[in-house]
Amino acid sequence: DHLYRSTDECSCAEQLVKAYQQHATSVLGLRQTPGDQIANFGTVTGVWLEDGHLLSVTEFAEKPTLDYARTNLQVHGIPEDTYLTVFGQYVIKPKLFDYLEEHIAHNVRERGEFQLTSA
Repeated sequence: DHLYRSTDECSCAEQLVKAYQQHATSVLGLRQTPGDQIANFGTVTGVWLEDGHLLSVTEFAEKPTLDYARTNLQVHGIPEDTYLTVFGQYVIKPKLFDYLEEHIAHNVRERGEFQLTSA
């Protein structure tokens, strides 16, 4: 279980819903995580659309090694050896469920599990 605490006046969930409504695309909550912990989390890189607030994700790696992250997952403006990781809150377009259903139908798994992130 997780408790989510926002540093903003809006809750984490409210921020995600607003971003989804404003940009009409799937969104996910991210947090900064030290490099020595990223093997436990999905980790992303991308390009800032709004500095420090909205990132267009260009790559997602499920529980990457630190070496992989250092080479491929640095994000401009985030401290060295700190990465943006998924913290489990999503607002997704319904079409994504079609991809997930296809993965299930064809038994496409990562590390033995069906993954929302790869769908």
